[in-house]
Amino acid sequence: LKMARVVICRHGTSLWNLEKRWQGEKDIDLAPEGEEQAHKQAEQFTELGIHFNAVHSTDLKRGYRTAEILAATDGLAPVADARLRECSLGVWEGMHRNEIKGPQYAHIFERLNAMPHEERIHTAYFDGLETPFDMATRARAAAMDAIQTCGSGSCVLIITHSTIMEALLAVEHGHHFEGISMRNLAWFEWAIDANDSSQPPVLTRTDGITFSDCIGLK
Repeated sequence: LKMARVVICRHGTSLWNLEKRWQGEKDIDLAPEGEEQAHKQAEQFTELGIHFNAVHSTDLKRGYRTAEILAATDGLAPVADARLRECSLGVWEGMHRNEIKGPQYAHIFERLNAMPHEERIHTAYFDGLETPFDMATRARAAAMDAIQTCGSGSCVLIITHSTIMEALLAVEHGHHFEGISMRNLAWFEWAIDANDSSQPPVLTRTDGITFSDCIGLK
């Protein structure tokens, strides 16, 4: 059986990334730096011999524009899918990273960081927001739908957001959620049985992602 491949990639640098403001569902434009990063990443995929049969993207602008640049190499247009958008971050949306990681909210991160893995992936930052398990479930479903459309032996590119990727790595592969950090345009690759969605994806490589048992640098 020839497995399908899914490359799951973070969007390029946005205007709020430059300001170190957390975005969540806020629809912020890709920065010129992000456009340049995406063009360089397209070249890297080509150098690695990675070509895509389809590109699916978050519907938020910073991701969709990244997807357009990466899809152009293979003559494709990205398909927008709201299941790939960033989660809501509640009151943190628009706030500076230093304020979020400062003394006012330190107790939240310390409590979550200390939780056993299974409890953490089923706990949200704030009541009413998605848990890592919720995010991973919707993003994995979007990836599986894309693969099943393309079939065995295909390679699909997914453009999404850091928190969604962190959720997938925590839920599907057991990594410590608080300890995952990644650059813009970081990516990982899955090998998936396109004919059996019950089989777990196999993590075959990562690029630009670091893992820690402590609170990461996000």
